[in-house]
Amino acid sequence: MAGRLDGRVAVITGATSGIGRATTLRFLQDGAHVVAAHLNEDTAADMLQAAAAAGFGDRVRFRRTDVTDEAQLEAVVHLAVSAFGRLD
Repeated sequence: MAGRLDGRVAVITGATSGIGRATTLRFLQDGAHVVAAHLNEDTAADMLQAAAAAGFGDRVRFRRTDVTDEAQLEAVVHLAVSAFGRLD
């Protein structure tokens, strides 16, 4: 059965803890490719391990990001496009 988000590419901010982590893992379960943006690299490592253990490691990328910095947000968008071909 195809996921609701098959082939979609998303950027999720706050993606490695709390609601952001749950959203990231759910998007991956539903078939999306995800760029996870977050300040905390420790929680990112844990989230990436969880994604890999579930078989989603090839569809997720992480970038340490301060969402108040426009240049860092542009870098996240660039990562999505370069890694997955676009951003939905």
